[in-house]
Amino acid sequence: MLKNLTQRERVLALAVMSLVPVMLLFWALSSFSNRFFANKATMANVQNQIGEQEDLQLAASLAQQRRYYYRDHGLPADDDMARIQYEAWLNRLLREEAGLRVDSLSPETPGRGSYVQPSGVVTEVYRQYAWKFTAIGNLEKLTRFLRGFRQLDMVHRISSLNIRPQTVSGMAKNEVPSELRIDAVVQVVSMVDAELQRDFADAILPESPEVAAMTNSILNRNIFGPANNPPSITSSGSKSAEDGEPVSFDITASDPDGDDAFTFELLESTIEGAKLVETGTPGKMMFEAPPLPVEKYTFKVRVTDTGFPPKSAEKSFSLTVREKREEKIVEAPKPPPFQHAQTTWVTAIVRGVDGRQVCWVEVKSINQKHRPAVGESFELDSRTWTVRDISKPDNTVTFEVDNKLLTVSVGKTLDQPVASAAVTIDTPETETGVTA
Repeated sequence: MLKNLTQRERVLALAVMSLVPVMLLFWALSSFSNRFFANKATMANVQNQIGEQEDLQLAASLAQQRRYYYRDHGLPADDDMARIQYEAWLNRLLREEAGLRVDSLSPETPGRGSYVQPSGVVTEVYRQYAWKFTAIGNLEKLTRFLRGFRQLDMVHRISSLNIRPQTVSGMAKNEVPSELRIDAVVQVVSMVDAELQRDFADAILPESPEVAAMTNSILNRNIFGPANNPPSITSSGSKSAEDGEPVSFDITASDPDGDDAFTFELLESTIEGAKLVETGTPGKMMFEAPPLPVEKYTFKVRVTDTGFPPKSAEKSFSLTVREKREEKIVEAPKPPPFQHAQTTWVTAIVRGVDGRQVCWVEVKSINQKHRPAVGESFELDSRTWTVRDISKPDNTVTFEVDNKLLTVSVGKTLDQPVASAAVTIDTPETETGVTA
C-alpha cells in the first residue's frame, strides 16, 4: 500500500501510524487514573460511613446503659406508688431528719418523655415528677437536708434553690438573722419499664468521711456577711536589747474585722530559747529570750485569725544586741533650805527702859519677835546674829553673823543688807550707837 505513495506521503503515513500507540497509551493511563481516584473517594466515603455507624452504635450503647441506670435508680413505674413513696421520703427528710419547719410542700405537674418510632407510633419513655416546698430553718438544718438528699441513691436533683434571711420584727438594723427561708424545687425521674415498687431503705448511701469536714466548712461561714479579712502585725520590725539582760518586748496584731481572735507562731528564729508568751490581752504576745551576746538576730512571726476561712499574716523582725552602757547615777540637787532671813524685818529702832538703843526684829515666817540691844544676840537659820551697832541717824542696824558685818536699814529684811564687811578686829562689848 505504501508503494503507490510518494515519498512525502509515506513519511506522513509513518508519522501518523507511530502516534496511534502513544494516543492509545495516554487514553489507557487517563482511564486508569480516573478509576483510581474514583475508587479512592468511594473507599473514603465508605470509611466515613463505617465510622458514623460505629459512633451511632457507641452512642446507642451508652444511651442504653444510661437508660438502664435511670431505670434502676429512678422511681418505680407505678405512677401512684412513685408519687406516694417519694413525697413521704421528702417530707420525712425535711421535717424529721433536717428539722426544718415546712410551710408548704406540693407536687408540680409531671413531665413526660417520649419518642416517635419510624412507624409513627409515639412511645412513652419516662416520667419526671417535681415537688415545690418552702421551709424555715438555720444553716445547720439546711446542711442536714442537703446531706440527706445527697445520700439517696436516686436520679433526682434540686433544680431550684433560693435562700434568703428570714427577718422578723424588732431586729436591729445590722443584726444578722439566724433563720433562713428556703424555697426549692426538686425533680425525680421514673422510667416506664422500671420495677413497680422500690424500697427506699436500700437506696440510702453510706455517708462519706469527708462530709463532717465539709459540714464544718459550711457552718463556719457567714453566708450573708462580708468576707474574712487578713490580720496584720502592727509592731515595729526593728528591736534592740543590751547584752547580759533578758530580752522581752510586745508583739501586737490587729484585724479589720474587729472581733477575730489570734494565734501567734514563732518562725525561722535564730535565737535559742526564744518563745512567745501569753499576756492576757487580746492581740498581744510577749517575745522572751534569755540574755544574748552582742550580735544581730532575725526571726519571723505569723499571726492567724479565727475567721472563716482563716487568714494569716507574717512579719520579719531583727533584734540588735548591743554592749551594755554604764549609766552614771546623777543625784538631783537638793533644794536649798528655806532662809527665814528672807522674812525677817528690822521694823524700828527705839530706846529701851534702861536707856539703851534697841532694834525691833520680827521673823514673820515663824511669828517671832526679838528686841536686841548692842552686844545682844538671837538665833536664826542656825546662825547667831549679834547686834554690833545701832545708828539712829542712818536708821540702820549692823549685825555680825558668820564673821561678817551686815548693815540693814529699817524696813528691810536681813537678806537685804545695804553694806557688808568682814570682821577683822574684836568688837568691844560697849554701846557704840548714837543716843537718840
